[in-house]
Amino acid sequence: MALPRDLLLDDRELARSVIRRLVGNLEWVALLLQTSELVKTALLDKVTENGQLVLFGLAGVHAAAALAAYRYEGPFANGGPWPVLWFGATLCMPLVMAHLVGAWEYGASPTCVQLCGYPIAPLVVFSFFPWWPGEPRWGGGVDLRRVVAGAVVTAILVEPLLLVLYLHRDPGFDNYLGVAMSALICLFSFIAGKAVGRICHTAVDSQNQLKNESFGHFYDFLHSELKNRLLLARTELDDLNQVRARLDQMNEVIAQGRTEMLLAASRVPLAHIVSRRLEMFESTLAISGSARVGETTVGTTVARVLDQALSDLLSNSVAHAGSVRVDCTVHGEGWVRLEIVDDGPGFAATVLDDESTSLHRLRRAARELGGDLTHTPPATGGAGLTLELPLRSRHRRRRSR
Repeated sequence: MALPRDLLLDDRELARSVIRRLVGNLEWVALLLQTSELVKTALLDKVTENGQLVLFGLAGVHAAAALAAYRYEGPFANGGPWPVLWFGATLCMPLVMAHLVGAWEYGASPTCVQLCGYPIAPLVVFSFFPWWPGEPRWGGGVDLRRVVAGAVVTAILVEPLLLVLYLHRDPGFDNYLGVAMSALICLFSFIAGKAVGRICHTAVDSQNQLKNESFGHFYDFLHSELKNRLLLARTELDDLNQVRARLDQMNEVIAQGRTEMLLAASRVPLAHIVSRRLEMFESTLAISGSARVGETTVGTTVARVLDQALSDLLSNSVAHAGSVRVDCTVHGEGWVRLEIVDDGPGFAATVLDDESTSLHRLRRAARELGGDLTHTPPATGGAGLTLELPLRSRHRRRRSR
């Protein structure tokens, strides 16, 4: 039996997610490369009296930005005004260099203009990062993404030429050769970034095909299991207890299969995650609470952690309590909060620090995404836990000391 098309994983969205994670882990390296370019220029190029001091100061600013990107991700991963600020600095740097080296020195070398390697890092990231989601188009089918990318790249390529024409009364062959070499360096950097993006898409397509085949096999297994259990139930119609047991097994298989298929999507509705997991426990627990999440969706990684949290925490409530309250809300700037309180005997907060427990593993998974799992027992007694996750995983990097 073939897997329905609407359950297949979305190649494009998955590729975007992979690229975002890749860039989020590497943007700090790009900023460090720009730092080294500034230091090299300060030490090797002829600059004015205070020019070296200015370049070292700019290198310090870039080093601080690299440290911030290492801890919190970089301009493109965070979005908003940060990529614009990064490219603003890239466009301002030739003007700064023209001032620091003097009018006649800027672009005098046939090798390339001063700081010609500075735009390489942002151009590489810009060329393959999915900074504009969807398919933005003008009337007539013009791709806005290509228009903006072309304008940015053209500005970076042409600016050194305009400065040389303005600063030199009669530019010579060396001036034009230096500008041309700088343009080639930037152009090849942009093309290299495009190649990296193509490699990422190819790798994701291959992985996605394997996943879809795997889910197809699971779908066939699900169909076969239900068919076999129905046949067994028909042979046991005289024994109602056996029939009930078969029906319960079928319900469990169906619920688990629906959950697996739901989590296979690139964007998963929060309401569906909560409601389907609660359905699996409603026969063994008295469940109250609400899920005030509207039509909010999350990526596969966040969805799986949230689903695992509901499964583990409700299983604990089944073992130690009779009733539980589950509240799921979206709050702040892109956060989902899951609060679970039951009437059980409760437990010590140190359980979360015990590496052998499922709660510790769950907290670790939440923190890897930029969230957390905290012990929040109610004042009236019982057990309480609160899980907070970002709607977009932030993948904190934790270094061993």
